[in-house]
Amino acid sequence: MVLWTAMKDGCMDNLHIDIAYGDFVEKAKFCGFIPTKHNEWLESVYRIWRGSELNVEYVLRTTVDSCPDVDALTLCLGVDVAWCINQNTAFHSELCTPVPATSVTGIISGNTLIHKRCILVGRVTAAQSDHPGQLVISDSTGSIPVEVKNCDCAEVLPLLHQWAVFPSWNLVITHRGKSYLELCVKPEVINPNSCHRLRCKPLTVVTTETASILLLHKDTLAPGCVNIVATVEAVGEIHRVKTDLLFCIRLQQRVNIIVKKPEYLHWQKFLIPGEEMIFTDMRPTTLKKGAGSSVKVFVPWKDSQLLSPSSVDYTHVSLQEWLGEEGKETDNHDGLTLEEIEEEEEDNRDMASYQGVVTSDELVYLGIYILDYKVGLCVSCVPAVHKFQSLRVGSKVIIYNAHISRSKQFPQTRILCCTSSCVKTVEFSSLENKPKNVSLPVGLQQSLKKYCVTQALLDTFINYAWCLNRKFARNFHRELPSIIETTFEHCCSSDHNRVGRLYMQEFLSKTHRCGIMQNQDGNDTYSDVPDMDNFTQEMRCLTTGADNLSSDSSDTDWGFHHLHQGRPLKLLVGILDLSSKNGRVQLWDDTGSVDCVITMTTSEGHTCTQICSCDDLDPGSNFRCPFIHPCCVGAVVAVTDFTVIREQFSCLNSSLSKMKLTDSSRSQSDVCYVVFSLLDVVLMYKPLIDKIPLELIPHKKGKVDHGDGGQSTVKGRQYILITHRETLIVERWIHSDSRNRMAVQGHILPFTDEESINWDAIQKILEDQHSQSNNKQNEHLNATPHQSTNPESKDTFSPAVIFLFQNDAVQWCNTILPGGVYRILSPTEKLCPPGAGSWHLKKAIAKSGGRRVHEVPANAQLFRVFPENTMKTPPTILSFTRNQPIKSILSEKCEETLVSFEGVVVRRYPVDGHHTTTKRPQSNDHHIDSGTGWGSPDGCGVKVVVKCPRSGDEVDVYFNLDSFVYPLGLLPGAGVWLERLERKVSRKNNVYCQYIAVSCLHIQYHTDLSSEIPQANTETGPLRLVYLADIWMNRSFCSPFPVCCHVERFLKVSLKWVCHKCGGVCVGGACPNPGCQSDHGTRFLARASVIVEDGTSAAIVTVRDSAVQKLLMLSDGEWSSLQGVIHKEGEVFLQKTRPEFGSPVAMFVYHLCESAMVKKDWEMWLRTRTWGSTDSSSGGSLDDMALDEFVLKNVDTGLAMIETRCLPFLQLDCVEVRDRDLRKWTLLYLQ
Repeated sequence: MVLWTAMKDGCMDNLHIDIAYGDFVEKAKFCGFIPTKHNEWLESVYRIWRGSELNVEYVLRTTVDSCPDVDALTLCLGVDVAWCINQNTAFHSELCTPVPATSVTGIISGNTLIHKRCILVGRVTAAQSDHPGQLVISDSTGSIPVEVKNCDCAEVLPLLHQWAVFPSWNLVITHRGKSYLELCVKPEVINPNSCHRLRCKPLTVVTTETASILLLHKDTLAPGCVNIVATVEAVGEIHRVKTDLLFCIRLQQRVNIIVKKPEYLHWQKFLIPGEEMIFTDMRPTTLKKGAGSSVKVFVPWKDSQLLSPSSVDYTHVSLQEWLGEEGKETDNHDGLTLEEIEEEEEDNRDMASYQGVVTSDELVYLGIYILDYKVGLCVSCVPAVHKFQSLRVGSKVIIYNAHISRSKQFPQTRILCCTSSCVKTVEFSSLENKPKNVSLPVGLQQSLKKYCVTQALLDTFINYAWCLNRKFARNFHRELPSIIETTFEHCCSSDHNRVGRLYMQEFLSKTHRCGIMQNQDGNDTYSDVPDMDNFTQEMRCLTTGADNLSSDSSDTDWGFHHLHQGRPLKLLVGILDLSSKNGRVQLWDDTGSVDCVITMTTSEGHTCTQICSCDDLDPGSNFRCPFIHPCCVGAVVAVTDFTVIREQFSCLNSSLSKMKLTDSSRSQSDVCYVVFSLLDVVLMYKPLIDKIPLELIPHKKGKVDHGDGGQSTVKGRQYILITHRETLIVERWIHSDSRNRMAVQGHILPFTDEESINWDAIQKILEDQHSQSNNKQNEHLNATPHQSTNPESKDTFSPAVIFLFQNDAVQWCNTILPGGVYRILSPTEKLCPPGAGSWHLKKAIAKSGGRRVHEVPANAQLFRVFPENTMKTPPTILSFTRNQPIKSILSEKCEETLVSFEGVVVRRYPVDGHHTTTKRPQSNDHHIDSGTGWGSPDGCGVKVVVKCPRSGDEVDVYFNLDSFVYPLGLLPGAGVWLERLERKVSRKNNVYCQYIAVSCLHIQYHTDLSSEIPQANTETGPLRLVYLADIWMNRSFCSPFPVCCHVERFLKVSLKWVCHKCGGVCVGGACPNPGCQSDHGTRFLARASVIVEDGTSAAIVTVRDSAVQKLLMLSDGEWSSLQGVIHKEGEVFLQKTRPEFGSPVAMFVYHLCESAMVKKDWEMWLRTRTWGSTDSSSGGSLDDMALDEFVLKNVDTGLAMIETRCLPFLQLDCVEVRDRDLRKWTLLYLQ
């Protein structure tokens, strides 16, 4: 009986369905459907639509209204929400238009949404717990979030909770696999008669003026609700305050509404600034927390609604009418008038709106977008819970109430959003790209959302984000958020006592006072982080000074310019690396690289221990060691204090213009690099990457591999002790296979792991070798190897050997320090003697006593092993030769051949080859290999004058650029430590030093010696005037020295514009050399030779650049005008006593030089010329001069002709020209 009843019920249901389906098919005929032709389609849509709680006939009619073509409609697929959720491919659905074909084959392009034709029926409702504040489309199978366009909000709002057909929409799938829909057009309501709620009478509303008065006096009124019609001024994004979600609305007359209840959060989707809306049942209340002070606002109450004025009938009522309707009109309210509003302060917000298309979301995780390829949008400070997921590339959006900022960097126009801003979508993207969320790192969330952010700080954040993205997106894409976070936190956030943010206070304030509007920064500026390409171009724009140029401009001129930079103006961020071409330290990123010189303290000033390792260094911390170690290589660092150096070689008639001095140099005559100390470097990111997999290393921890004969091999892991490092040598031999090589002396240690290293024995060996080397100063480094007399060390250490670094292995040259223990890892090769082709090395080995040589493989990795911090006497970096005072080196009692000393470079000059080179076999081809960073033509060298800071003694040091890598940082003002130089004595008994293969150069610091004007001090006594005759008496005085002299005559004047690269004279800015590019750049050179005398002697003085301007007594404006006139002609050159003038400007310069205003007494700071001079024109002892060096001259006395011999003209350089101040020198003498 039960079974029959169940079967009866099922049959009745099927019968009922069949009857209903039959009625549906009969009614479908009136819409143009043919049952025999469209029966299958009608049956499929009927099974889906019958669960929509609607009359299926209404659904069909609404669908046909959307797509009148019945045959095209039957090609569509009827779907429900559950089917959309289960899709794994994004697509676009369109009913009213045919499916477009993007190619002849009909294949849809991969970058656009795949077109499908689906019929979706559902209703738009407000989500509750699963998607708070979100709109969803729901049916009997489920619900899916939906986004509505800005222009459709007014039409979709009345359709809430109504069943409708959605004719056009996008299905979008996020990275996490979740789906949502984008409504491309408004839905078609299935039952239009149920759209509007029937009202017996029109809705009574008040204006914002009335609402403002009611809100102001809400404490004197009985509790009640009011309907408000007003224009929306600002809408905030939904954000979280503690555990609650809310958003704020600002109406006219500073009437604010706070929406907190979950059932009203979806209002935010329909509120558009500038549009008029009706808010029903708004209740005034007082907000006592979260806004800084008590603020009166409206809140939605029970049965509140958001209505469009076009969808409802309403009528305005006045204040008194509303009070009368509500039964609240009493005598106490007679004073309530609208005039009180005018007394309020007017809002002075400076905000704007912008509409554009999202063209880039490369930095979307930081809240930065690009609109229209050039405008930046920053939403990083907006605490929106939806994380701006709907902003896809290709979408047209409009931003309301945002701040506009201008910047010199990309993007130059920026839209900065705050709590009063909102972003609405105008058109959805047609591209198939998955949406991305704004996902700031934790540190940036604290900085940008928890604390107030000013416009300058937000602009800096955008600059950092874009610049660091250009610099590291290719190699550190995953780590880029961490790098940006560390850089921003270190440079900006930690330097200010920042104020916490109150989101509602920012929105509800009478005058807009968000952090972007506040001038919280004052005069503080933030550092700029340029990429290496732009930074290199900036370095090449530095003007080269002329104080260090040679006097003979016809051959080789050299000049340099230095500029101290760093925080707070500039920050240099890059990857610290080593060049395998020339062994230099480099900072590089995806845009380029720049060479670096790391200044190191004196060898006895620092002891490296475990604390010097950067393996345990936290990001954002400074390096703790002044020396660079292998563990520092590959780290992303920020240099906070550095000096930019640009050296320029102006070679007019020399092959020096063909050399390439750096592997990153574009201009072959320029050398640009930066100088900094590693203590001024901050670690930004340390990659945890082992370049050699452990499975490829033969030596495991605690084990030693053995060869076929059972002996230990040197393949794989080796521990070595370095006792001395030589300089990097350039090989220019005919049969040499390698270009660069470096020899290092050390010992192979028998230890197999770091725990077994005997640090006490290592320290003893270093001390013994250091003491014995000081007792043998006359012996070279390649003498007979020393065997330790310490029994323990003698049994532990092998004899000293030579480790040869060449080819790619030279990259480790700057990380090798004497006294250090290193671990060499080689996966495929072993340390072995050099090949048979290196005959010159074999000869050197035989000369050194047959010491073994081990070649380091090119693919070997070097690691520094540090002693523990708890050691009482950790190994110290020791030199084989102790530092000697320069005074003792210049003494005749000095018998040492190899000397070491410290000092400051005060001058530098180019010299001829016979000062620096000796006879040796050379290659006939002297073209410089590009990218090696070394080289010069035959016979070119450098001489520097090193001065002792304490005694003032100076010594000349010669460098042969033909054999060594070009030394960076060897400039006037550099503090240097020179090891093992060869001491020599010239034929004139002058002591000088030669930089040889075993020598080593350390740049310790760099100071500014551009003025070179010494000041009086208590040690050397007050400055005194120098007479020109004193130069002939060999009297000691500082250089440059002051001389009060009279200008007698101008011998030569040269004013010209020259090319930066080739030195050619440029007419109108154009270089005559066809090999120079259009961006060669020009510079102005001024040079004059004058005869001066001070009553004791005469001299020819060369004056350059700014000193010429002072000598001609021209102001800055006059000097600039003169340069502008000469720029058109190229050059003005005067040499004869009565020259022939080729232009009016030449005549002007001549008469200016001959005027009495110029030929007068001056105070000149002069210095002697000591380079390349073979005569006595630079001074010297009169007793050592030959008779023919005195100039023979006839003097007419009026009575007779007298023949006499005179002193030759001194050849001097002028550093500075000043007006003579006899009072100053009188006071100095009185001291």
